[in-house]
Amino acid sequence: MRGVIILSTLMLVFGLAIGQEKTGDCFEFINADDFFLLVNSDDAIVLDVRLFREYKRNRISGAVSVATRKSLEEFCKTVSKNTTLLVYCNDGARSETASDILCRELKFKQVFSLERGLNAWKEKNYTIDKTRISKRNRTN
Repeated sequence: MRGVIILSTLMLVFGLAIGQEKTGDCFEFINADDFFLLVNSDDAIVLDVRLFREYKRNRISGAVSVATRKSLEEFCKTVSKNTTLLVYCNDGARSETASDILCRELKFKQVFSLERGLNAWKEKNYTIDKTRISKRNRTN
């Protein structure tokens, strides 16, 4: 009986560990204030994962458009895995997916996703770059 209890406990612990690996975050959601502070640090790269048509209308200044998985992967080939990556979209949903790809699949170690996305950034009245971008300037 004691063996069955130990075996059941081990299976439960192992099952929880597997579940945490699949659902636990390897990136961090941060609020607009913390995101703003990191945007203004020297070593962070801001990634905009919205559609290019959204990006070209307005964006966080200095953000790189990586609207597709392919463009994200291509861009990441040029960056050290220890680089701080700041990821945003409009509401936080796409940036969550992209952040998960960045840390789980592409193995980046410092990934931060803007909680509630550009909507939260705008609510705080942080600067938005509204310079129009034409398709000729498109990087992806």
